[in-house]
Amino acid sequence: IEWSKSHVPQGIQVETGAQSKDGKSRVVVVEIPADAKKRRTIDRLARYVSQEGFSFEKLIMQRESPEGMFDFLFYHDSPENIYYRWRTFAFAQRDNFKVWRTQTFRVYEGGRWWRPPSCEAAIEAAEKKKQSKFSSSVAEDASAQNAVVSQTPNPATAVKAARGNAVLPAHWTQEDIDEERERQRLEERATQERQKRDRRSVAGGKRLSDEDWSLLEQLLRNVSSTRASIMETMVFCLDKSEWAMEIAETITESLTIAETEIPLKVARLLVVSDILHNTTSSRQAAWTYRREFEKSLPDIFEQFEIGLQRSESKLQVAQTKEQIVRLLKVWEDWGLFAPQYLRGLEAAVIIGVRRLRLLSSKGDLSREPSWLEPKLVDWRRQHFSQLEKMCRTRGLRCSTGHLEPTKVLSLEEARKEWLIDRLVTYELLAYEKEQARLQQAKEDAANKLSRRKSKYAMEDIDGEDCGDGFPMDEAELDGEPIDLSTPGDIYNAVELAKQAPEAFASYLGTAGAGAVLGVVNHSPSAEEVLRVISPEAADDKEMLDVHQSSANEADETEASLTEAKS
Repeated sequence: IEWSKSHVPQGIQVETGAQSKDGKSRVVVVEIPADAKKRRTIDRLARYVSQEGFSFEKLIMQRESPEGMFDFLFYHDSPENIYYRWRTFAFAQRDNFKVWRTQTFRVYEGGRWWRPPSCEAAIEAAEKKKQSKFSSSVAEDASAQNAVVSQTPNPATAVKAARGNAVLPAHWTQEDIDEERERQRLEERATQERQKRDRRSVAGGKRLSDEDWSLLEQLLRNVSSTRASIMETMVFCLDKSEWAMEIAETITESLTIAETEIPLKVARLLVVSDILHNTTSSRQAAWTYRREFEKSLPDIFEQFEIGLQRSESKLQVAQTKEQIVRLLKVWEDWGLFAPQYLRGLEAAVIIGVRRLRLLSSKGDLSREPSWLEPKLVDWRRQHFSQLEKMCRTRGLRCSTGHLEPTKVLSLEEARKEWLIDRLVTYELLAYEKEQARLQQAKEDAANKLSRRKSKYAMEDIDGEDCGDGFPMDEAELDGEPIDLSTPGDIYNAVELAKQAPEAFASYLGTAGAGAVLGVVNHSPSAEEVLRVISPEAADDKEMLDVHQSSANEADETEASLTEAKS
């Protein structure tokens, strides 16, 4: 807001009738309506609109007719409409019914200048002071009057003075005074009713003073990624935890401005992270920050992605997205929010929200893959209120109050498409994560198999059956070396040497390998093998004959049983 130091903009001589390029007057002169009842109606509506927002004005316009008591809403730039617009703006700047700023101003740079009407209460107060016996001289009274009229009164002080002294215009009749008192009584009752559901009556719902507001704006404007700067801002917010709702709104607004530089946005997001980490502190109403930021974080992250689209540095965009993903992982480790909610925040930044209808009109179906078709059909069958709940639990924007019907879509269809665009963003990220998980599982399995193969020689793994030896009982698979002191073990070793001399040689080692391989070519006898594996057993011919005879008897018995069966 650009304020002028006088009724005429400083350095610019503007006449009341001067016109701009668009044909409109460059100075909008606000006039107080002559009808007192009409004025009170406008004042009352402007007060409520300044508190409740533009949606309240739309509601009134939908319910009232253009010929009723709110006709000034429908006739733009009429004197009453100009007065209503200025009154709403004045209430939003913390002016009140009795005292307001009289400086010429314009709402935005390059816009039209607005000239408020003179403040009646200030003039009445100056006249009353002039007639009091505390005045020292006429010159002092005149200077005091000029100061009151020319300078902008402090709204907070003016409210207190109006309540204490009940300054009323001199031309008001007793009927006007009674109606004003009734209006004040009704307004107080409405305020009390609103406080039951308004944030002022809940934890963290207090209003910041002008000094605290200015300090908060300065901290957010100058914050950087250094620890000291982030800590200073975080400490201020925690010390003012009883004002958590207004502070959270201010931080959210600073993070949703698309023109803000990316490093400054990241620093402010780190402030939010520190505040959330300390919401479990003993500070009164500190937990309110978590509740408020849970509502606003989807808006913050969606606007963050829009700001990243405007960045010309791809390296900066990639680094910022990586930093945000790490921050969300930290929040998940802290247990601040549900994993499903955090995944929605990540999807808003990494994938980004796009309009499916707009992409389809351009022939781009990349956001409508075949695996997503069943979900799209299911979502379009549901009511938009169910989709709002789904978006809320998934950390996506869910408020559709700002949408309006179009020529093609009804209001409900517009809301559905708006919510489905965000649900698609969530599902695309979930699908990417699932595919990455499966790919990682395949790579891990391949690495595990390669490590397992590296333990064995590849020539030993040929896929053929190992039929070059005798089958062994489970009792023999104990990992202990063969005991060649018994006749049974010696006989098995002899048979193994006959059928697979190379395998038996590797078992005996280098000393016995040469001896065994030396007799391979001429069909070694049992005595020759015994001399290699156990010289002592080779001399015991009786022991070998006994074991061999018992083996022959077993073979003959098995053959007779086979003949009997046949």
